[in-house]
Amino acid sequence: MSDTLKDNEQSLIAAMELLQEIKEEVLELSNNNNGLKEDVQILHAFSEECKRDIKESVLALGLKPTKSLRLLKNIHLYRSLAFQEIFLDSNGEITQYGGVFMNGHASSLQSNGSGRNTNTPHFSRVALPQDIEFIEVFGGHTTFYALPKEGNFIYVWGSNASGCAGVGHTNAIPLPIKVDFPARIKSIVCGSSISNTYQSALALCEDGKVYVTGRNATGQLGTNNTLDINTWTQNPYLSNIESIFLASTGNEGITLCIDKDGVLYTFGHNIQGACGNGSNANVLMPYKLELNQKVKLAKASINNVSHISSTSLILLEDGSIFGAGYNQERQLSSESATDSNVFIKLDILNGDNKDFIDIFPASKSGTCFALKGDGRLFGFGYGGFGFGSDNTQNSQIAHVVAEDIEFVVTHDRTNTRLFAKKKDVNSLVACGFNTDNSLGVGDNINTKTLKPVILPTKLKDFMLFSFNTEANLVALCEDDATTSLYACGTLLDSNLLYNTPVLQKQY
Repeated sequence: MSDTLKDNEQSLIAAMELLQEIKEEVLELSNNNNGLKEDVQILHAFSEECKRDIKESVLALGLKPTKSLRLLKNIHLYRSLAFQEIFLDSNGEITQYGGVFMNGHASSLQSNGSGRNTNTPHFSRVALPQDIEFIEVFGGHTTFYALPKEGNFIYVWGSNASGCAGVGHTNAIPLPIKVDFPARIKSIVCGSSISNTYQSALALCEDGKVYVTGRNATGQLGTNNTLDINTWTQNPYLSNIESIFLASTGNEGITLCIDKDGVLYTFGHNIQGACGNGSNANVLMPYKLELNQKVKLAKASINNVSHISSTSLILLEDGSIFGAGYNQERQLSSESATDSNVFIKLDILNGDNKDFIDIFPASKSGTCFALKGDGRLFGFGYGGFGFGSDNTQNSQIAHVVAEDIEFVVTHDRTNTRLFAKKKDVNSLVACGFNTDNSLGVGDNINTKTLKPVILPTKLKDFMLFSFNTEANLVALCEDDATTSLYACGTLLDSNLLYNTPVLQKQY
């Protein structure tokens, strides 16, 4: 809503409050003077009429929300961009969720949900039912799941690799179709794969049960076997689950679940011990870890550089970080630089392993990060494309690389990219792999130190869509109350209108 409309709304509300005060004063006078009763009745009727008019005016203003855009942060994309239209009230709160739009790749994977079969930089609307309001979209890279505002169902579309849509077959689904569940869905995870051939999916319901489908080559579905599934099937070993995380190459994967009591369960790829169960064999059913604190957050990373390797990091209730798995470039921030098949406490420079609020693991040839509540960002691991600081050495334990950071987005693959939003300022900084212009810093030179991203207008939100080595920085920027979508990075299959070393308007 514009400033003028906001002022009008506030003026109308103030007028209504004043009328109420006048009414109360007049009523008090009438109680003390019977001769005023007829006049008071007239004034009362007039004030009620004015109140109705003012309420109608306020309501009319409220019924004209501002259309805006939002990024879909629970999806991974293959050579595409996506967003959702939303409608905001005068306080910037969402009053209604609108359509979902996708561009880019379409010709072979039928992943855009509109029936489009040609690659194009122009956005097409996903053919979701218009009489249903959808509040979230999950998925990646070419199969997607839309969650409605109400109801125990989702709509799915896309390539359906490995049967990850859970509809009973492995054929592509060019237009969204409905899939029912026994309970309402809370979230769906697919992992940021490096392959379009295979895909896994796990759905967490609000009742704490988990349903699985798709690829299961390393036990990432936790069903006590390695058989693929093409229909959503309840995992019989999990209950009371609060959150789930899947790291996946497509074929291989590792899953971490936290229940409502803060207990951690792990299963899937475990050759370097990332499940933390004391062995180096893949874990086919959920393994319950006995820890002396509740687990607040659990994430993993899996990569394929000469061989498949995986690393897990967990955040405990006191803000300390523990890790398991691949560590040969100090992804566990351990001086020993040897893998660990049990969770070990990370070595932090100056022994400062507490008060962390977020973790960003990486595996072989990847760089890890961790963020503290006071805004200090720590980097550790490979460092081949930098940590963001003046430390240009590789294979480092955790050390401070930036300060006053609000939140970060990272790319955990070989071509590391780091984006960090500064606190209290309209500033975004980045470092890492950049020969594809994905950092948006004004050149296409790889940079190991944080450089400012060149923003077109006020930054509203941002994220990184990535697939293996490919990546696109996507940002919502606001100018005169109008929100536009900007992007830069890898240009393939017409996913961008054009590509330069700075963010360019795409919608």
